[in-house]
Amino acid sequence: MAFEPVLNDLFKIDGLSVREAFTIRDENGQVQEQIDGLIALDGRPILVEAKWLSTPIGQKEIARHLVRVYGRAEVTGLFVSASPYTDAAISECKNALSQRVFVLAEVNEIVMLLEDPDASLAEWLRAKVMAASVERKPLSYPVLHPQSA
Repeated sequence: MAFEPVLNDLFKIDGLSVREAFTIRDENGQVQEQIDGLIALDGRPILVEAKWLSTPIGQKEIARHLVRVYGRAEVTGLFVSASPYTDAAISECKNALSQRVFVLAEVNEIVMLLEDPDASLAEWLRAKVMAASVERKPLSYPVLHPQSA
């Protein structure tokens, strides 16, 4: 399944600047890193990792992306998964928030946004970045336009 290109196309639809998946090679041409995507939100680079696994995302999968994010100044990390996150993975991300903004997202959140004609992926991502940055919640479920009572 080509999950990363679909995700990149969704971000493009909402007007976010997107760099498709790319690799970084050393001087000998050996692949050093494979990046699923890079988006720019309000001038802030966000390094994207996307996983479509049948098992929950654990600390090991998160750690790989954290290393990529830590290796770049002023970069935010976004991890999008089709499966849930383990408590250990969420905890690892909370610890990382003292150094870098790191956001966790689930595919079902994006599907729900797509079903809502008033929803915006950019606004959703801004809310998630804010929750991670300020509230130390890497995995949050923002309400973008609450219904009035």
